[in-house]
Amino acid sequence: VNSYVVFLISKKLYKNLNLALLTATSFFLMPAVSVSSFLVSTDIILVLFWSLALLQTLIIKEKPSILNFILLGVFVGLAFLTKYAAIYFIISIIFLFFEKIMRNIFFKNKLFSLCFILTFVVIIAPNIIWNINNNWVTFEHTADNAALDRSGLHLTESLKFVGSQIIMVGPLIFLFFIFGFVKNFINDFNTRFLLIFSLPAFVIVLFESFLVRANANWAAVSLISFLILFVHITFKYSKKLIFINNVANFVFGLCFFSLIGLGASYGPFKKISGISSFADSLIDHNNLGQINKLVISDRMLFSNLSYFYYNSEIQIYVPFSPNTRRGHHFQ
Repeated sequence: VNSYVVFLISKKLYKNLNLALLTATSFFLMPAVSVSSFLVSTDIILVLFWSLALLQTLIIKEKPSILNFILLGVFVGLAFLTKYAAIYFIISIIFLFFEKIMRNIFFKNKLFSLCFILTFVVIIAPNIIWNINNNWVTFEHTADNAALDRSGLHLTESLKFVGSQIIMVGPLIFLFFIFGFVKNFINDFNTRFLLIFSLPAFVIVLFESFLVRANANWAAVSLISFLILFVHITFKYSKKLIFINNVANFVFGLCFFSLIGLGASYGPFKKISGISSFADSLIDHNNLGQINKLVISDRMLFSNLSYFYYNSEIQIYVPFSPNTRRGHHFQ
């Protein structure tokens, strides 16, 4: 589904069917997509709604109707409910106002823009209300992940983050983009649009990686626009290079899923985490089958054991003191 949305974005930007097909194929075979499809993380849903919001923004450029503004609010709101990283989209929209054509569309259609804002607010309202009633626990959890209170200078972490982004989008397409950048780069609306919806998220997370750390997926939404731009630049001077990139990414995906399939019989991931054997040992050596009650403070361990004991009669509890703030939603 996401690949098709990327196809539509590329087609709407560059009016080139062949380029759009190659872009969608490149996205489908992108290393980040292969890994994410196995992990089934929330980033998959976030990227989908982000892509739909990107497409909807381009539709508004062509047809600024009230329905299209409402749909934009729906997609951005759903993206925000998926992960708070969707806030980068709002930041990008602010930068988009530097484009005169988009600024005029949003400011001259004040009622439509208000409908976009109201739709967005209505969709995220349940999350905000829940957080108000629970001391903003999910926002505090996000802040804990960022760990800005433990900031310093970490050049190595920044280099790791940049390297992870290159690997996620595909090392070859990145190199091909670099080689063709000077000759084929055009400072037009399409290029600026893609950079507006990629650079803010990337730069913010890069800065965070320099201060503390950053996981590879924290700027995943920026890869959509980056990839569309990379493929476009490469397409202008060599379609064969895109083919080479896609073949290389296909081989990576094939090897990746083959290793997972071949390893399923002896469970390499179970051995790495040890959670399966730990769950069995709790039952075998601690009379858990008779006690049927377990208290766990760690949220990751709680979620893993909840999965393994889902069909059993074992009841799992999380300790919580009324005089302290909630540490996670299991409490």
